[in-house]
Amino acid sequence: MAIDPPRKRKGSRRYAARVYDLASAPCSSKGVAISADSPSTDSDLTREAILRANSAFYEAFESGDIDAMAAVWELSDRVACTHPGWTTLRGWPQIGASWRAIFSNSPLQVIVTNHHVVIGADMAFVTNDENLIDTRGGGTVAALNAFVHDGRQWRMVAHHASSVARTI
Repeated sequence: MAIDPPRKRKGSRRYAARVYDLASAPCSSKGVAISADSPSTDSDLTREAILRANSAFYEAFESGDIDAMAAVWELSDRVACTHPGWTTLRGWPQIGASWRAIFSNSPLQVIVTNHHVVIGADMAFVTNDENLIDTRGGGTVAALNAFVHDGRQWRMVAHHASSVARTI
């Protein structure tokens, strides 16, 4: 698969995060929808809404925008986040502080690949690979992002990321 060249945002030194749909063939099981097709049903529209929330997360991550990041998350005590090499953080105050610390580092370009969506009634999760590039090089992180529907939109309630070992 060809990867598009980075798209520079106007007035920004950071690049726009991109999401590539490399999910496998659609299937479904007991009230859970898994799809890689174009939208044609309510389930497909829900999938698109979840992927928009997932994309908003990566756009906030790449741009280093804490307000945009907060807009993605459910701002509650029940949320959890595990960054690669970190212990699990619980509650938005800890998670928000972690993102502020991450945003104070060198800018990252984020290319999201291999996403796969699983949808339940008011909950969904996305698994994907985060291909991170900075001035020192790059690496891949496998991530799981969990969302709940708050009656208006999908909000992130968990993010778990784990570094992928380089193969020789």
